[in-house]
Amino acid sequence: MKDIEVKPVWSDSMGAKSMCVKVETSDTSMIIDPAAAVMQKSFPMKTEKKYALLDKARKAVERAAEDAEHVFVSHYHYDHHFLPGTSGIDFTSVFSDKEIWVKDPNRWINPSQWERSRKFLQAILAVNGSEKELDEFKIEPSEEDYQDPLKDLPLLQELDEGDYGERRKELHEKWREKFFRRTEIWSEEKHVEEPLEKVHYADGETIKLGKTTIRFSEPLFHGIEYSKTGWIVAIMIEKNREKFLYTSDIQGPTVEDYTEWMIKEDPDFLIMDGPATYLLGYMLNNFNLNRSVQNASRIVKECDFETMLYDHHLTRESNFEGKTEEIWKTAEKTQSEVLTFREYIENKKPVVLDVD
Repeated sequence: MKDIEVKPVWSDSMGAKSMCVKVETSDTSMIIDPAAAVMQKSFPMKTEKKYALLDKARKAVERAAEDAEHVFVSHYHYDHHFLPGTSGIDFTSVFSDKEIWVKDPNRWINPSQWERSRKFLQAILAVNGSEKELDEFKIEPSEEDYQDPLKDLPLLQELDEGDYGERRKELHEKWREKFFRRTEIWSEEKHVEEPLEKVHYADGETIKLGKTTIRFSEPLFHGIEYSKTGWIVAIMIEKNREKFLYTSDIQGPTVEDYTEWMIKEDPDFLIMDGPATYLLGYMLNNFNLNRSVQNASRIVKECDFETMLYDHHLTRESNFEGKTEEIWKTAEKTQSEVLTFREYIENKKPVVLDVD
């Protein structure tokens, strides 16, 4: 692309959990999800090397964030955001004197990220020189009528579930009850208003900076429908008919309606996370893995992108290519450039395939 420069910083294929990218136009610059976390215990690498790569990732994130004008945090997991004193990253250099765009901490958020978001916002206050406590920004929640989110996902509802249909119906009923219990927190607990002029809740917002337009999606499920891990916000950056699209943690995507949305957006450069194949049989079943593979294959086939980086979750185990084989075959057949971060940045295969 000529008008949008995409600079991938770090992701799982490089040996530490992250999905950090920097995007620049002549109008502005933004660092997205500036964080990194150590690989899981099952990752086939010695502990010392895992932490060495984590340190390398953190330093890369710091360098990339130094001169960025904007920061975007898509959700409150520690491989996408961090807290001062716990991560090894210089919190001040990343989050001071910048416009900060974050996932709304008050709605469409699970309990753990509700708590994490408040710790994060308190840290943002401190690093930007405020002596106020976040409690001073607590307000009563507005009255909202939260509807079942599946009503806005017609393609998902039309999905042919085969023999899995009855079981999935049972799960949906169970998960729907849990969803409405979450809405009680959003409706009854005190909300936190934006604590600084430079802090913005991103969900569904659009900003224009010169000829650059930045659009944030409405909240999307973190993986499957009713996911207990919560919601994320995606971002689109456009200039002069060029488009960059970034989605964190939609895991595939698993949801068919998100696939359709991405195809309609038809970005020139796409960064998307894949399914957590290393959790197959534990937090991921074959039905949902097949959904993710089919949806990603559709995106590769129907989008006219120049480059797609497919990473995060996916590259945490050595057989990720075998479990998602159709995606890579589709890319080869359509002659589409689908790469991991490490292939794109270093021209090397993912670390998990290159462990000594």
